[in-house]
Amino acid sequence: MIEPDRAHARETPEHQQRLPSQIEGYVETVARHAYKTVDQDIEHLKRAGYSEDAIFELTVSAALGVALEQLESATAVIRSPNA
Repeated sequence: MIEPDRAHARETPEHQQRLPSQIEGYVETVARHAYKTVDQDIEHLKRAGYSEDAIFELTVSAALGVALEQLESATAVIRSPNA
């Protein structure tokens, strides 16, 4: 089985690249509270100069990142010797 490159996930916060402030809140909302995402969030990003394609990629990346974290956590529980 090929393991995904997790080098970036293990970096300490001071070594991670920060997201531009216009998208940081949006990505956090999509990742943690997707149901709270509203049309105004998208319009705000468009006014900040982001294309619909870029916004779509941000959305998918944030959602996929959280899904992979959840999968990793679930897999760790399943593989745990105490399970």
